[in-house]
Amino acid sequence: MQYITSAPSNDECVNAIPLTVNAGTTCTVVTAGTVNCATASAQANSCSGTADDDVWFSFVATNASHTISLLNIAGSTTDMYHSVYSGTCGALTNIKCNDADVSTVTGLTVGATYYIRVYTYTSTVGQTTTFNICVSTSNVVSVVGSSTCENAVAFCASNDSPGVDFEITDDAVPYPAGQCSFMKNPSWWYMQISQDGDLDMTIASSCGDVDFACYGPFTNLTCLPADLTNPSPSLYFNDATLHVTYNPTSEPTYSSTDVPFCEVATLAQPSGNLVDFGGDIDAVEYLQIRNAVVGEYYIVLIGNYAQCAGTVSFNQTNFGAGGAGAVDCDIVTQCNITSITATTTVTGATYTVSGNINFIDPPATGTLKICDGSVCQTFTAPFTSPQAYSLTGLTPDGLQHQLTATFSSATVNCEKISNYTSPPSTLPVSLLNLHAICQNSTAAVYWQTASETNNDHFVVEKRNSNNEFYEIGRIDGAGNSNSLIDYMFIDKNLLPGDNYYRLSQIDFNGTKTFYPTITLNCDNYTEMLPTMQAYPNPFVDEVNVVIQNLDEGEFTLEIINELGKVVYQKTCIASNSEFRTLLNLYNLQPAVYNLQCRSQKNVITIRVIKK
Repeated sequence: MQYITSAPSNDECVNAIPLTVNAGTTCTVVTAGTVNCATASAQANSCSGTADDDVWFSFVATNASHTISLLNIAGSTTDMYHSVYSGTCGALTNIKCNDADVSTVTGLTVGATYYIRVYTYTSTVGQTTTFNICVSTSNVVSVVGSSTCENAVAFCASNDSPGVDFEITDDAVPYPAGQCSFMKNPSWWYMQISQDGDLDMTIASSCGDVDFACYGPFTNLTCLPADLTNPSPSLYFNDATLHVTYNPTSEPTYSSTDVPFCEVATLAQPSGNLVDFGGDIDAVEYLQIRNAVVGEYYIVLIGNYAQCAGTVSFNQTNFGAGGAGAVDCDIVTQCNITSITATTTVTGATYTVSGNINFIDPPATGTLKICDGSVCQTFTAPFTSPQAYSLTGLTPDGLQHQLTATFSSATVNCEKISNYTSPPSTLPVSLLNLHAICQNSTAAVYWQTASETNNDHFVVEKRNSNNEFYEIGRIDGAGNSNSLIDYMFIDKNLLPGDNYYRLSQIDFNGTKTFYPTITLNCDNYTEMLPTMQAYPNPFVDEVNVVIQNLDEGEFTLEIINELGKVVYQKTCIASNSEFRTLLNLYNLQPAVYNLQCRSQKNVITIRVIKK
C-alpha cells in the first residue's frame, strides 16, 4: 500500500503546473490534480473559503477570454473553490473568485501568463479531493442583464455552450415590487428548455453575494405580477427533499417551524409559479428544476445583493447525465426588438391596441408576430423600423394586459413583451373570478370584481331538481369601484351530488347581468378540523400565528391573561385553508397567556408564554 505523506509538487505558486489551453470550447485536454497533503500558501486569500490546502496551475492566454472547468471531482469533499490571478508569484493580482466548478475569465491579454489557485471550500483539514482541470477557449458574447422584466435577457447554462459573459451592474436599483427586499439591483433573465428532463444549476457571481428567484414553467415570456410573485409571501416550506441531495455545500433547508420565505437560504418545494429560490449570503446559489419540458420558458430574477459590477455565470452541473434536461443556447443573443409602444382606442363594446415595434437592425428574413392573448398579427420580413401593428376586437376590462412580440428566423428566436392598461370595462361589473369550494358541511361561493359601475347588489341562485334556479342569497355591491373586491356567500344547505350555482348582478336601475353557472360536488370531501400554532413560543415581543382549516369568514384572535381578562384583540378574515399573521405584543408583561381564536363555528385555544 502506498501512502502520500508529502505535499503535491504544485503546493506553491512558483511550482504551478502549466496547463494546455484547448483551442475550442470542449475540454479535450485535461490535467489531473489533488489537494491531498497540500498546505496553505504564502499568497493572501482575498476570496471566499479557506485556502489551507491550495494547489496552483498556470496557463498562457491565447484569447481575450478563457473558461476554467473543474471536472470529475471526487474524494472527501466535492465543494471546490478556485481563483485566478495575473502578475507573477509573489506579486499577484486577483482577477476572479469563483465558488462554482466552471468560470469564464474575460479581459485577458494574449500571451500573458495567469495563475489558478484551487482549494476546498471547507476549513476542515485533511481533505483528499482529486479532480481534473481544463482551460478552454471562449468566444464570449457580452450580454447585460435587464433591470426590467419586460426586457429580460436570454441565458443558457449547458456546458457545451459558447462562452457567454452575463454582466451585472452596480447601479443602485431597488428591489422589484412583490419580491424580497434583498433582490435589490435586480437583473431579469429567461431560459427556454431544449431537452426534457431535470436541471441542476449553479448561479455564481464574480464579485459577491447573489440571490435569485425562478418562476415557471410558462408557454411564453410573461411579466404579469400575478405570474412572478410568490402566492404566499409568508409561506413556510416543509418538504426539505430537493436541495439536500443536490447542493454540494449541504445548505440547510427549513421545516414548517423555522423561518418564512424571504428569510430562507433555499427553497424546499415549489410554491405556485415560484419554482426555486436562493437567498443565502454566498456568491453561489443552487437552482433546481424538475421535469422540464421542451419549449417551456423560465424567468429568473437575479438579486445582486453585493451591489458590485461583475459577471454572473450559469452552469448546469448535471449536463449530459441520465435524465438531465438542457437549455437552448441558440437564443442567447440581444433580441433585435428594442421596444413596443401601445395606444388604445375604444370602438363600441371593443377596443383596438396599436403602436410600433422598434428594432435595432430591421432583419431581412424571418417572421414577426405580436399578440395580446389570442388576438395576434403576423408580419413577414423585410421589416422597417418602427413596424406598425394593430390588434382589434379586444374586450375592455380596465386591467393590465401583456403584448408579446415574437421574432423568429433561421438563426434567431427571441421575444419582447410590454404591458399596457386596457380601457375600463363597458360592463357594469368586471368579474375576474367565480368559483365554489367545499367548506366542512357547507359550500362557499366566491367571486372577485376588478371594477364596478352603478352596482346595487349580487344575487346567488341555486338549481333545484326541476332545473329551475331560485334565489338563496343576496350580497350588496360596492356601487362604483376601481379596486379589487372579494365577495363570498355560504350555502348551508349542501345537497348530495352536484350543486349548481348561478350569480347575477343588478344595477341601481334594475338591469340584470347573468354569469356562467358553476358546479360543486362535495360527496368525497373530508372535513378537516382547524388547528392553530404560535411561534416562537416562548416569545419576546412578537409571535407568529398560523391557523389551518378554519371556516371562511371573520374571526377574532384574543390574548387572555391568567385572570381571564382579554388583554389583546384582533379581528381577522380567513379566506383560504391557511391563515397567517404576526402579533406585536411588546406591551404585555412577561407571563403565561391563552391565545384564543373564535369563529362562527370554532373556538381554538393554545397557551403562549412571553419571556
